[in-house]
Amino acid sequence: MIIKNTSSKPISDLKLVIKDLSGSLWGLSPTEEKDTYELPQWHKVLNPGSESIFVYVQGGPQAKVSIKSLH
Repeated sequence: MIIKNTSSKPISDLKLVIKDLSGSLWGLSPTEEKDTYELPQWHKVLNPGSESIFVYVQGGPQAKVSIKSLH
């Protein structure tokens, strides 16, 4: 999946909730909160027009991805 900042301001502290994940995940770091992930330490800010990619692999239905918070 691609996360792209389409706004005119930088995005920081982006947290995503990924429900029903049963496989492996690359490109995001887990947080202490259940089902909650954030951008890796080296990519904490998404500048306007920039993007980040994460990948998950699992059999069956897609996981449900939503934005929990951002600044």
